[in-house]
Amino acid sequence: LPRFSRPFQVPRGDTVTPAYEGWYRNQDGTISVSFGYYNRNSEEILEIPIGPDNRLEPESVAQAQPEVFQPGRHPGTFSVTIPEGYRGEVWWTLRIRGEQVSIPSNLGAEYRIDALGPTIMGNTPPRVRFSVSDEASAGPGGQVTGPLYGKVGAPVRFSVWLEDDGLGNARGGERDQRLTENAIANLGFSKFRGPGQVVFADPSLQWVEDDNRSTKSTTAIFDTPGRYRIRALASDVSGTSGAEQCCWTNSFIDVEIVGSADVSTPEVALSVAEKTTR
Repeated sequence: LPRFSRPFQVPRGDTVTPAYEGWYRNQDGTISVSFGYYNRNSEEILEIPIGPDNRLEPESVAQAQPEVFQPGRHPGTFSVTIPEGYRGEVWWTLRIRGEQVSIPSNLGAEYRIDALGPTIMGNTPPRVRFSVSDEASAGPGGQVTGPLYGKVGAPVRFSVWLEDDGLGNARGGERDQRLTENAIANLGFSKFRGPGQVVFADPSLQWVEDDNRSTKSTTAIFDTPGRYRIRALASDVSGTSGAEQCCWTNSFIDVEIVGSADVSTPEVALSVAEKTTR
């Protein structure tokens, strides 16, 4: 996944701080506030379970924040919708290694962002869905699907449909360096929450113009039972930037893993498009 490093980072042992990115108005008229973070370590991935050390307030807002913090600066990692009738701030608090930082939302005009587009060049975020019956979503709020079910050590399949408008490079700016020459969009997978390690067969999928509006898949293996949330981050050739808040899309997949690492289990290949109710 993309990250933005800062000078004087240490490999490990430092902290993470929340960042408020701004607010945007949804198509239904509601307002969402977007948050990201900065992990000051250049190598260490930090994990802070949701609870007293990783909380959103007031309690009436969805606890949509990550528990896993990749190295570097990660803008627009999630957003939450302001509860109807609520006029106060939304606070995100992180505490680790004796340091606590709380950051509030701000609905001032200077904090309004173009998370859903269109930008001045008409660019909009990639549209993502997990099944033909889903409505495609876009922007940092994204959608949550699942749960999928799997076993320790057995592949779980994720299938994602993506559409992009192809306008990410309309101004002829610098392309996202992760993308090949003909690619128009990238989708990266990472662990957002969960107790164990997750290894993806292909953590990054790319779409070109010829396969725009199509489905691609990868699999992941989990080494520990429990509940997980996987982040699928879709971005066009403009990439992601802390300065501009368009154009990328967050999507999330909930997964429940059973079994133990020392028990042989058959392969489980449940597509996100094959959501179960077990």
